[in-house]
Amino acid sequence: MEIGRSAADAARRRHEFFWGADFEECYVCTGLTVAEENVVIPSTYNGLRVVEWYNLEPEISTRIVSLYISDSIQYVGFAYYLYGDSIMNDTKFAFDSSEYDRKIKQTLPYYDEFYKQVIELVKTYKNSTIKWLDVGCGTGKMGSIALENIELEKFVFCDPSDEMIRIAKERFQRSNTEFSVCNIQNLEYINEFDVITAIQVNHYLRVAERKIALQKCYKALKENGLLISFENFAPFTNIGKIVYLEKWKRYQIEQGKSVEESTRHIERYGKDYFPITLEEHLTLMRNSGFRAVEILWLSNMQVGFWGMK
Repeated sequence: MEIGRSAADAARRRHEFFWGADFEECYVCTGLTVAEENVVIPSTYNGLRVVEWYNLEPEISTRIVSLYISDSIQYVGFAYYLYGDSIMNDTKFAFDSSEYDRKIKQTLPYYDEFYKQVIELVKTYKNSTIKWLDVGCGTGKMGSIALENIELEKFVFCDPSDEMIRIAKERFQRSNTEFSVCNIQNLEYINEFDVITAIQVNHYLRVAERKIALQKCYKALKENGLLISFENFAPFTNIGKIVYLEKWKRYQIEQGKSVEESTRHIERYGKDYFPITLEEHLTLMRNSGFRAVEILWLSNMQVGFWGMK
């Protein structure tokens, strides 16, 4: 796609990004090639890993580039969301968290089951009023379910994205809720929470980063507190990986994603997120100090763990 030099110069002074349709990726705007225009690409944007993508339909690319240039949209604090060939700004999106969840359900089998399992475990183990921290909270699905089902002294929504926290604040501003813009590796709480949840967060971290994240969560928990984590995991064999990734791709296609979109998602394995095996998970949690570590739930390539301090 050709754009004028003045437009290219204007765009080069900003980071031109928009969300991917599955809400797990952040794509580089296709109007400019990184090599030609020297655009500096961060490793994450609003808490998501950035991937390069240059094969959008030309008319969509043109609209996005034009929109960014004409409206002088800055990198910090603004994003546009792509649904097929339509674009909506985050003011409209902030009131449509159900669409956010719908897109995730197209990608993750048994997505709602993650949250059911968390609530059942917390109800089984904890009888008193609870202080709860949800890291990587997104628009607040875990908080929504916890506030409805658990007696909470405090629920803290935590996410590295200012925009996600803004949305969560709009949805859940209550006397027993707090909000924090923070990465899981930068948590500074000490002995404060009965429950910490991390839903589809840690598989974006390398092993060394995982260790830091787990240690931060351990320190933030009270004695006998629970860390509950759901994430993608790595099969034990390469054959297993091939079979399960193909199964996962078929699921996404059956949920309405295109073959191309489903394939792109599967190809991110080991590139944009970094699953480890079940045993590696358990070992990392034990080595972080948790005195009890168990598998809560497992299906296909997603798993839930819990650990007790």
